[in-house]
Amino acid sequence: MIAVDDGRILESIRLLAETEGIFGEPSGVACLAGLRKLLDDRLIHPNDSVVLTVTGNGLKDVKNALKVSGQAVTIEPNVEELLKVLSID
Repeated sequence: MIAVDDGRILESIRLLAETEGIFGEPSGVACLAGLRKLLDDRLIHPNDSVVLTVTGNGLKDVKNALKVSGQAVTIEPNVEELLKVLSID
């Protein structure tokens, strides 16, 4: 067992979303925050195989997700608007 602070957990929400496209809620990404701490503390080697189970969807705690990502972009519900926001021609 390892303890991690809330800041590291919030950072892990962003990391998981940016690298894997998974929108996790704080308790669901605590395992990633713990893994990152174990790596920082050199208790786990970067080449070790590790399995993480993300158990909670980010929609359970949108307030903390907004702390990490900032205000969400809102668009009209059509493909053209989406492509414009994503900068895709």
